[in-house]
Amino acid sequence: MLVPVVALFGATMTAFDASYLLFARHYAARLEADLNAAVGDGTLLAAQIEATYLFPLNERKVVVVAFGSGFTWFGFMTLFITAFGVAAFYDLTDNDPPDSPPSLNLSSDIVRAINCLSTSSTGTNLGDPMAAAGAYLVANGRPDVPNGIVFMTDGEANQPYGSNSVNCDYAKTKATQVKQSGVVVVTIAYRLQGVNCGSDLATAVLADMASDPQNASPTSDDGGDGPGGLPGGCNTAASIDSENADGDHFLCAPDPSQLSEIFIAASKTILAEFSVRTVLIRPPS
Repeated sequence: MLVPVVALFGATMTAFDASYLLFARHYAARLEADLNAAVGDGTLLAAQIEATYLFPLNERKVVVVAFGSGFTWFGFMTLFITAFGVAAFYDLTDNDPPDSPPSLNLSSDIVRAINCLSTSSTGTNLGDPMAAAGAYLVANGRPDVPNGIVFMTDGEANQPYGSNSVNCDYAKTKATQVKQSGVVVVTIAYRLQGVNCGSDLATAVLADMASDPQNASPTSDDGGDGPGGLPGGCNTAASIDSENADGDHFLCAPDPSQLSEIFIAASKTILAEFSVRTVLIRPPS
C-alpha cells in the first residue's frame, strides 16, 4: 500500500535534487567564467570537466541526460537507476492475476506426477505424505523462498497402522516434525463434517497438524459444535464461516465451489508469515 506513496515522494525529491544541481552548475560555471576573465582565461577548469564527465549545460537534454555527442557515463547511470526504479515499482504493485491464465506445462515433473495418481480406495495415510512433502522442501527448497505446505484431505487417517487413533497421532507427530524444520503448514478439511479420527474429530486432528500463526492464538478447530458436544469448525455454515475467518492455519472447505477461495486464503496465510510480496495467479481450469 505504501509503495505508490514512497515512489511519488522519491520522484519529487529527485526532481528537486536535479533542479538544484542544474542551478548550482550554471551558477558555478558563470562564477568560474568571471574569475577566468579576471585572472586569466583557462585557469579554472572545473566547469569544463563537469561538462565532459557529468553532463553538458548548454546542449539539449532530458533533465541531466544529454543524448548524442553529449552523452556521458553520468547520463547512463541516471537512465539505469531510473529504469531500475520503474521496474521495481511495477514488480511490487503488479499483484493482479493476468486476464488469461498461463498455459499448463504438461511436461513438468509435478504435472506428470499428478496425472499418474489414481484413487486406491484402500485407506488414507496423512502422516507419510506430510513427512515426504516436508523432506522434499527442506532438501530442494530455494534458500531465498519461504517453505510452505497446503495440506488438504477428505478422509480421516486410517493408515499405515491398524488403529485409527494411532494413525491420527502418527499424522500429528509427522506434522510436528515438519513444522520444526521451518516449514509453515496450512491444513484444509474437505467435506469432513462430523468425521471422527480415532477418539477426536478429523477436523481437530487437521487443526493440530497446522502451524500456529505468529503473534496470534494457536491454531485450533474452534468454529462451532461437533457431534456429541465436541468442538468442531466444519459442521454448519455459520461454524465454517467462523473457522475460516479466525486467522489461524486451519480451514474448512465443505463444497467444491469454495476450493478456489480456500486455496487463495491458504496461500496468503503462508506468505503472511514471511512478509514477502504476494502475487497470486489463477491456474488454468
